This record gives sequence, structure tokens and C-alpha cells, in this order.
Amino acid sequence: MNGRKRHIVVDTLGLILVLWVHSASISDSLSGEILLACVIKHFKKIRKVWADCGYRGYLEEWFYRRKPRRELEITKRPRGKCQRHNSSPYVE
Repeated sequence: MNGRKRHIVVDTLGLILVLWVHSASISDSLSGEILLACVIKHFKKIRKVWADCGYRGYLEEWFYRRKPRRELEITKRPRGKCQRHNSSPYVE
């Protein structure tokens, strides 16, 4: 794949906490895993993480296997707006 992907973690004020730009060949689930690992490690006071519906599936399983003292909520979009990509074997 050509191109770049950008993944950003912001706080409730919109201030950037983590930013990662990488090649488009890396899956969203892996990117989310790396970002959440960074959040868990460096931002101890964060208790709730909201993620886009593109991170459903494998990322949710990974997050709860780590048993963090945090909550992960996958946000919902209006009906029909969130598409699942079947490129990952972990996504249903």
C-alpha cells in the first residue's frame, strides 16, 4: 500500500497526547495497540479512552487482556457510517 496513516490521541480539550504517522501498510488494530500501550504507560491518570469504531475487534480484546484500570469505549457513528475492514484476521 502507498500512503500514510495518522493516529492521534487527544485529551478532552483536544490537546495532542500521542501522535503517530506511519505507512499505510500497517493495520489500524496494530496502530491502536501501540498508541494505547503508550497511553497506559505514560498517562496514569487517564481512566477512560474513547476510540473510533474502526478500532473494534482485536484492539478491544488486546486492551482488556492487559487488564488496565481503564475503560475503553468504542464510539458509535450514525447507522451505516462505520465500515469494517476485513484485512485483519482478528476482525469479525
